[in-house]
Amino acid sequence: MGAPSPRGRADRGAGALRLRAPAAIAAIGVALRLAFFLAVRPWSPEIEKGVVLIGDPVNYHRIATTLLAHGRYAEYPDGPLATFRPPLFPLVLVGVYAVVGVKPWVVLLLHVALAGATVLLLYSAVRRMFSERVAVIAAALYAIDPFFILYGCELITDNLFCFLLTAMLYFLARSVRQESGGGAAAVLLAGLCLGAATLARPPSQYLPLLIAPYLAYRHRARPPLAAARVTLFLAAFAMVLAPWVWRNAELTGRPVISTMGGYQFVVLHAAPLAAEQRGIPTAEAERTLLAEADSAMRAAGHDPGALTDWARGDYQSRVAWRYIAADPIRFARVTARGVVTGLLNINTTGFSRILRLRTEPFDVMAQRDPAGLVHAFFARKSGFQIALAAVLVPFVLTLHALTLIGTVVRLRRPDRAEAILLLVIALNFVTIGGAGSGVRYRLPAMPFTLGFAGLGAVTVVDAWRSWRGWSRARGFATHQGVRHP
Repeated sequence: MGAPSPRGRADRGAGALRLRAPAAIAAIGVALRLAFFLAVRPWSPEIEKGVVLIGDPVNYHRIATTLLAHGRYAEYPDGPLATFRPPLFPLVLVGVYAVVGVKPWVVLLLHVALAGATVLLLYSAVRRMFSERVAVIAAALYAIDPFFILYGCELITDNLFCFLLTAMLYFLARSVRQESGGGAAAVLLAGLCLGAATLARPPSQYLPLLIAPYLAYRHRARPPLAAARVTLFLAAFAMVLAPWVWRNAELTGRPVISTMGGYQFVVLHAAPLAAEQRGIPTAEAERTLLAEADSAMRAAGHDPGALTDWARGDYQSRVAWRYIAADPIRFARVTARGVVTGLLNINTTGFSRILRLRTEPFDVMAQRDPAGLVHAFFARKSGFQIALAAVLVPFVLTLHALTLIGTVVRLRRPDRAEAILLLVIALNFVTIGGAGSGVRYRLPAMPFTLGFAGLGAVTVVDAWRSWRGWSRARGFATHQGVRHP
């Protein structure tokens, strides 16, 4: 048998590099998360009680332990069936607890593994949508992102949610490219992944309204195929959600994924508005508005504690709408400022809390101008938090700048449909939290924007190399006595 051709050797070399690079990046991401996990020490009973099981994690943990011990999806054995928290993450906890015992820290190790898998899926998706170089950078940015590392060590849905969204993106990229004739299977899996993601966190429930038109557009040359793919995607998505939505309809009388809507409407949208109107902290405004809703329930002859989440949500929504309708212009301004603040938030308080360092409440939205925000930050933050900010601020600003550059470059290309879809999905996630947006609200957007950031980095590097080449050529020509026009 003859020796391989140079082209064959090059193809094999490129294939090997294609396998090695993402694997190495995933390994780096896993190592960083393991190092942070060891620094937090979540297996310690003291840290589990005082750091891990605080806030939202308590609800997920209670549901999982009650479901495991009593077979009821509720926070307490004799409590009402829960409709506030979607079921996927508690079911994951049940699966882990059933195997290893009630050990939340094992779930955090699962987050580490999910992060490694997400890096590989993101690389594969971005390579199809952009290029090999862009995919390597995008995967690396996800692997080293300090906020994913932070939230990976908390008992919350973010890592599972982003993994499922990235899996959906990967299968969607495969489906429209008809790879190996598996377009139908890929679009089916994309729908299943998006349905599962929605059972982890409800904000993805509206994405089919964006993805279905995109699929129809990509297959517009073959209308029967377009109709089949859209139908398959929507059917897979609905099939995953149907049992849970039916169950909630039986309990609440309405086919919903979660009954958290009214509460979140107050907390994320109306409370920041009321805080600015009254000049009080956002947390105080939340308590005030929720108390007003409770008063309205009592005035109607109801005990707030006896009402279902959905019934309470109706009253909470009315309170929120009353504040918004009374001052819509200020609401729009506060919402815009909250979204921008969420994009720039570095959450040094979160890092300090999980590492058991000194923290103080810091209401970012209470600062009305950038100068006041910077002054308050240096006045109230610890030395560790200021040092951490010196690392996180350049990272966040650089990431946003590269994303902006890559977006401009990608939108100037002829085929913009895929880029527009990615941007609109990302915009959905960063704005859905309104004025209450924070770091966690931008994390689900990352799988859809890191391709643009990678393209921005490639563009900057290529421009730098081109400039250096031109500069050297000019210097050489000048040295040789060649006159330039």
